[in-house]
Amino acid sequence: MRIRGWWLGVALAAALSATATAQPKTSPATEKLITPLPSGFALGWKSQDGHTQEFVRAPETVENWTRLITIQIFRGLSNVNPDSFAERIGGKWAESCPGADSRKLGEGKESGFPFAVRVYACPLLAATRKPETMWLKAIAGAEALYVIQYAAREMPSAALMQPAAEFLRPVIACDTTRPDRPCPAGVK
Repeated sequence: MRIRGWWLGVALAAALSATATAQPKTSPATEKLITPLPSGFALGWKSQDGHTQEFVRAPETVENWTRLITIQIFRGLSNVNPDSFAERIGGKWAESCPGADSRKLGEGKESGFPFAVRVYACPLLAATRKPETMWLKAIAGAEALYVIQYAAREMPSAALMQPAAEFLRPVIACDTTRPDRPCPAGVK
């Protein structure tokens, strides 16, 4: 049973209801999400449209994991303030977990796109009976909202912060046709 995906879908719908404006789909998409995966992670599940993907470390599964990376691309959503979005997710996180905490780690612009990063900690998630910590980076693109997560089934620590930060730091959105939103060399 994919409890985590269900919870995030409900939280995402609630968070987006007041912040997003649907835009006509542009074709072909010129925005790209650059997401270098840490060593040892492999695709564990993806949605039929490929816009949601979950990655785990072998031999873990998306049902039984200690670390989980989730990448979601919401095509057609624009005008989403990434910090407001991440803050609303924190509110939903607190509703679902007594004693939960959410902290803003940063916001700004990378490759011309606004982003926000937060960490959420739950001492005991009712659905799994385990603690859970999630780092979330939201990037507001012109063609999509990009939501990237690094989750662990333990409470936050300095040792846990390092791999989460190392994963999220190089994650960017870029546009292959706009010099003010540059992609790394070789990205087409």
